[in-house]
Amino acid sequence: MHTFILSILLLFLAAPIAAGTGKIPEKLTYSLSWTGIPVGTASQSITDDGIILQINALVKSNSWLSSFYIVENQIETTLARKPGYFPGEVRQFRMRFHEGARVRDRSITFDHVARTAHYKDHLTNEEATATILPDTCDMTTAFYYARHLPIVPGATISLPVMDGREPY
Repeated sequence: MHTFILSILLLFLAAPIAAGTGKIPEKLTYSLSWTGIPVGTASQSITDDGIILQINALVKSNSWLSSFYIVENQIETTLARKPGYFPGEVRQFRMRFHEGARVRDRSITFDHVARTAHYKDHLTNEEATATILPDTCDMTTAFYYARHLPIVPGATISLPVMDGREPY
């Protein structure tokens, strides 16, 4: 599952934000194909209302593919401004996935002061709380953060990420 998610989200690195500046609002839209056959669309956007930032990502199969295999994956992330840190500090992450017969609906609430994150599976009502490192974020925030950095050959970027029960 992570491979599919990461491969789709890697598409969003194709239009880099200039290092040092974040372009907000921004919306990236892609047509998806498999072996040359159109299968759907993907989009990701970031908006700023002056108080909070919102990242939304959507991957959706077209009507042809949906007739036998529905894909509708949606991620919503809410961030608070954090001076010197683009795009911001993640507060809330929600991921709703529908891929064929597989359905997921989970959220994570981040408390950076207490250094904890609360995970909830909205389908099973499973809940867990994990200890997080400073600047732990969700996967979409990680991609915006990485796109914001200058590209340095041979450099490694490490960032704590959480999109499930435990951070990695």
